[in-house]
Amino acid sequence: MRAKKILGLLLLAYVVFSLFMVTARNRPRKPAEQPKELTLANSGLKESDLPQGVKNIVIVYYFHGYRRCYSCLEAERVARETVQRYFKDEISKGRLRFLSINVEEPENEHFIRDYQITAQTLVVAKFVDGKQVESRKVDEIWMFPSAEDRANIIRQVVSDFLSK
Repeated sequence: MRAKKILGLLLLAYVVFSLFMVTARNRPRKPAEQPKELTLANSGLKESDLPQGVKNIVIVYYFHGYRRCYSCLEAERVARETVQRYFKDEISKGRLRFLSINVEEPENEHFIRDYQITAQTLVVAKFVDGKQVESRKVDEIWMFPSAEDRANIIRQVVSDFLSK
């Protein structure tokens, strides 16, 4: 009985995600604009979120819209908990932040162009001297159903960005 319930939830999540993708692809788009240079000023962080003088930081972004299915909420939870559990020192030193950003909010729409976002997306970005120097979409988290596998991928990517 429990297996049927889990299978039903997975099927429902797939249907909701499919509907979201069809809707997202069919919504009218604005003319393409060139991405702006990403800096800490337009990164989604407030200056008060950073220790004084910090200009080098890695940001783990979870981008989403207003409609969020169970799988999307779960992916965000895994990403947030992974960052908080394995990178406490970097967070406390101001070298790492996790941000969940609704790209459907007008002030966040630039992220759609900046990172070519088409659906819920995890992005890791590195800022040096206040400017973004590198970013990576972590699309492979969607290929693994297990939270442990997703956490391992996130942990590896964040570690790589912090060590550079």
